[in-house]
Amino acid sequence: MVNFRYIPNLLITRPLAYIFRHFLKRPITIPDGDRRNKDTIYFPEELAKKGETILDRDFSFSNVFKHTPHISPNYRGLLALNLMNCTGCKACFRACPNKCIEMVLLDPQPPHWTKKRPLESPQMFIGRCMYCGLCVDACKFDALFHSAGFDGASSRKEDLFYNYLDLYDVFKLYFPKEHETQQKEYVETHGKSLEEFLTHETKDTDD
Repeated sequence: MVNFRYIPNLLITRPLAYIFRHFLKRPITIPDGDRRNKDTIYFPEELAKKGETILDRDFSFSNVFKHTPHISPNYRGLLALNLMNCTGCKACFRACPNKCIEMVLLDPQPPHWTKKRPLESPQMFIGRCMYCGLCVDACKFDALFHSAGFDGASSRKEDLFYNYLDLYDVFKLYFPKEHETQQKEYVETHGKSLEEFLTHETKDTDD
């Protein structure tokens, strides 16, 4: 496998290298004999019965996910961020061809971070994201990855800005087992969960 670390990050050289690697993977969709694709997202029956659409905000996307019978494991949906794994290396920021990712300081700094430099994590404007997966490929710490979430549409531009806590919420929703396991270890080590530490301290500062 090519080590992309040594490919110069000039113009679009590195993003093109990541795109080329996708051609070596299995295709996302594999049609079956009856010309239907079982790896395609089906429109949830629960919504069809009510005559609603996914854009109806009264029907949360967690319920949409629950009523969706099958989603391909290769599906590139809403990006999820595991804050407990993120090291702020900026690899995702550098790999993004649309420049929809920016790095921001975690405020306050989490207790698990002991390095001298402050910890930064990505926030994202998903309205500009084309879900190419280059940021996921660039992440070497299993911190950023695609989820099965597909209800990212909104009529308000402000809703398309996902800060690190929003991306972390996507991780908690679509990867509950992984989150629960890591959360228990985190609480045992630091006394409370990472989200409790961040939201509690932020709320106290605002007050």
